[in-house]
Amino acid sequence: MKKFVLLFVCMFAMASMFAQTNFQELTLEKALEKAKAEDKYVFVDCYTSWCGPCKMMANDVFTLEAAGNYFNKNFVCVKIDMEKGEGPAIGKQYEVDAYP
Repeated sequence: MKKFVLLFVCMFAMASMFAQTNFQELTLEKALEKAKAEDKYVFVDCYTSWCGPCKMMANDVFTLEAAGNYFNKNFVCVKIDMEKGEGPAIGKQYEVDAYP
């Protein structure tokens, strides 16, 4: 019985993983290349660590099955912290100056 319950829990966890938006760990340049190869657009979640609405989107929207199905089918999705790594340069290039 314990094995059955464990199997059920694992299957439920795996099903929920596929329902959410698949944000890939790519640079913007690599995401653009991949999107071109797959004939998709690029969706960039420009976020900051302190942005409340950004956290709400991550927890309440991007985890929805309908959102995941739509974004994963049509976009190469990446998350970029606009205060770290390539984020500041991307923000400047695309004139992102407010969050959310």
